[in-house]
Amino acid sequence: MKRIILLTAIAVSALTACHKAETTISINLTDLPEGAVVEIYKFEGRVGDRVFSDTVHNGAFCQTYVCDSFNTDTYYDVSVAMGNYNSSRWIYISPNTNSTVSGSDIYASKWTVTSKNPHQRFENDMNDAKGEVDVEMDKLEAKLQTTEVTPEERQSIIDKLNRLHSELTDLTFSAMEKLPVDEYWMERFEIMTTPVVHMGTAYRKYAQLVELYNRMSEDDKATPVGKRITEKMFGKTPAVGEKFTDADLYDVEGKIHHLAEYQGKWMLLEFSSISCTPCRNFTLVTNYLYEIGIGQNIEFITLTEDPQTAFEEMASTDKPAGPFWNNRNRTLFPTYKISSMPTFYLISPDGTITETWKGLDLQRAVDAIITAGAFPKPEFKTENSATIITNPVFTSSNHAILVEGVELYADSTVLYCTHPSTISFTIKPETCLSANDKEIKILKTDAGRDKINWSRSGGIGRYRITFGPLPKNTTEFNFIENNSPKSFRVLGIKIKE
Repeated sequence: MKRIILLTAIAVSALTACHKAETTISINLTDLPEGAVVEIYKFEGRVGDRVFSDTVHNGAFCQTYVCDSFNTDTYYDVSVAMGNYNSSRWIYISPNTNSTVSGSDIYASKWTVTSKNPHQRFENDMNDAKGEVDVEMDKLEAKLQTTEVTPEERQSIIDKLNRLHSELTDLTFSAMEKLPVDEYWMERFEIMTTPVVHMGTAYRKYAQLVELYNRMSEDDKATPVGKRITEKMFGKTPAVGEKFTDADLYDVEGKIHHLAEYQGKWMLLEFSSISCTPCRNFTLVTNYLYEIGIGQNIEFITLTEDPQTAFEEMASTDKPAGPFWNNRNRTLFPTYKISSMPTFYLISPDGTITETWKGLDLQRAVDAIITAGAFPKPEFKTENSATIITNPVFTSSNHAILVEGVELYADSTVLYCTHPSTISFTIKPETCLSANDKEIKILKTDAGRDKINWSRSGGIGRYRITFGPLPKNTTEFNFIENNSPKSFRVLGIKIKE
């Protein structure tokens, strides 16, 4: 996923004529649609930021972009977008040289890209191997975005795109069979092995992948990328019931850590990235959970394999409260066959994997805390004839609703609850408490409005709700929305020590 950032005056000022000892990308494109947008993204590994954007005038675009400092993981993406359609080419640069992008029309596969960087030569060879198939797919993709396409035409285009995609895959494999095996070939081959992570040996091209793998020498297989390819192709994914697999993991200061440091308590591993929005949202949740006191019996460990600069940015911006480590040599993600983010692994104190899931599922995270007994211990006190309970014990919760506190008065019950999510959530008027087979409704003000405070979005939702008094001799109660199977409910909230 490409991250979008606002264009700044610094980026604009970088568009200047080529100077000595500068690394530049010169763009000269003609026959472009009026109003199309030319953009440049800078990538460090797989993480990219937009660094330039401008609109096409008079059907042409001519500009020189001055690249800032970079390392071996740096490359650029030059794209032309019109409406929902986008076409782009990767540009690999070398220090103190000028790379060029030239051509006509919006279809990037027809552009000529020149650079002294050997990686660019490999990319150009791969682009040339695709012939006119890439161009035809670009044209169909562009047509698919127009409003004039009928439903029948749309389906016909989609069917043809699927056939062309299969043909393009065959051409890619054919090119890889002929090109020499070098570091750029292996980098592309690693990308090609990704379907194996999803489908295993059932992937229709698995046998051809094995043939390509056999082109690699033993020295090739011994390199970091070679080891990752081997793991993706033939490695066994740690499964539920098996012991976790460890690796060298680095914190922001560069110190090496291992998962084994936390063996003896529960661990929830989150495989994450700076470019993953749900991952970033989950960090807000974990920070809140640490704030209320988890961490004694469970650790939420965030793992990335982002470039160091992105890793440091994420640490500085999100400030994860739990362990936040970078797998620099990128061995752990292939081992765990991470095909999407976030992916979670729950590990018991003895090191056994007990559960795994993909996607942001806050309820499973809450269940993990309940399983680990990791919520803070309840506190009871009496103040002004009221019983005040902080962090009451509850036996189960769905929809990730948490109860932080209860205040018991002679004429009312006040509930403090939290929805630890950035998604909007509303307490409905029919919400009630249930105790001793009785329902306790929300009290109303004289104006008839519910006594509810809620956070609509953009942060942790906190709610203060006033209900009627609980029946005498109540030891625990339930907090439920309604009888719908999809409604939220927190069960077994204990109010006795």
